[in-house]
Amino acid sequence: MFRKRNSTLETFISKDVTIKGELMTEGVVRIDGNFEGSISAGGVIIGKSGEIKGDVSAREIMVGGNVVGNIDAKEIIEIKPGGEVQGDIQTFKLIISEGAFFIGRSSMQRPLDAAPEHPEHDEPVENKVKKLFKSISIF
Repeated sequence: MFRKRNSTLETFISKDVTIKGELMTEGVVRIDGNFEGSISAGGVIIGKSGEIKGDVSAREIMVGGNVVGNIDAKEIIEIKPGGEVQGDIQTFKLIISEGAFFIGRSSMQRPLDAAPEHPEHDEPVENKVKKLFKSISIF
């Protein structure tokens, strides 16, 4: 996931470290310890022993540990087997692996620069349903 853009790990919070506060960086952050507060970064990796209590915002987020808080990713959120998220998720692409745990609401939306691929998707749902029923012949 993070290899696509040649992102390098810039910040590492090891297993025996606890931090409270606000973390802001354009780079990639890996949390294997405990973090309480908000994180805003280019990428966030929560290792198996990592625990976050607070909101996380990044381009890409990978959860292998525990997050209690809301997560907002511009591109992708992946919850790995054993990963746990308790909070709301907002992203363009969401991957929840078998063995992962998620309680909350998820909201998926297109990136701001993406236009619909097919103009007919802009048609109201009511019109689509009417066309579908007109095209179905039961007898």
